[in-house]
Amino acid sequence: MSKLKVIITGVAGKMGRMLVNKIVKDKDLQLIGGVDIKEVGRDIGEVAEVGELGIKVVDKLVCLLEETSPEVILDFTCSEVAYKHILTAVKNHIPIIVGTTGIPLAKLQALKEEIENANIGVIIAPNFSIGAVLSILIAQQVAHYLRDVEIIELHHSQKLDAPSGTSLYTAQKLNEVFKKDIEESKNTKSHIFYGIPIHSVRLPGLVAHQEIIFGGEGQVLTIRHDSLSRESFWPGIKLAMTKIKEIKGLVIGLENLLK
Repeated sequence: MSKLKVIITGVAGKMGRMLVNKIVKDKDLQLIGGVDIKEVGRDIGEVAEVGELGIKVVDKLVCLLEETSPEVILDFTCSEVAYKHILTAVKNHIPIIVGTTGIPLAKLQALKEEIENANIGVIIAPNFSIGAVLSILIAQQVAHYLRDVEIIELHHSQKLDAPSGTSLYTAQKLNEVFKKDIEESKNTKSHIFYGIPIHSVRLPGLVAHQEIIFGGEGQVLTIRHDSLSRESFWPGIKLAMTKIKEIKGLVIGLENLLK
């Protein structure tokens, strides 16, 4: 069986380098290119410290697509860049898997028909850790019985956005159960989103952690998930890559691939 040909956008970032390490060791995958605004011209293998691969970092996805024939794009950049990469992927009829958070849902939904017409799969997941996804699914079940809840999300000090995409997605999924009036907020460290308070912590030593805390009369129920390293996201990303050719259209949330 031929290997799945992969391009990584955001290849010089921490997630991108982890992906390079995983992909070059995977018998089912072949890395054929990488995009980033950093480390341009350097060998991707040297950037990821896996040894020379003979593939250079480039700064434009469009140019790379003209030179290669990828079967899937993995995007771990920033929201504005990721959205442009989705548009480029759809235009070129190439499936794309996006782990970048912060793209407004309305903008994604507006692309739904265009993605379907392109006859490709677009998978967007706020979190690729299977444990994190399961914690949200469990929380949705709890929400039918305990209706008072707050979220604490804790991340490393370099994380730029607050609240995290995972916590916002969790609040959104809980609100599907609660059906509360949505109250939106600015990007603050503790406020209400989708009707649910979210508290953000940014400290050195953390990776990615979340507590969903339910309160009831005389009791508290806490659902906590900890990603102790970025490798925790790999099984979910690999799952998405194994499913991407079967998918036609827009899929938001890794839980839709677990069914």
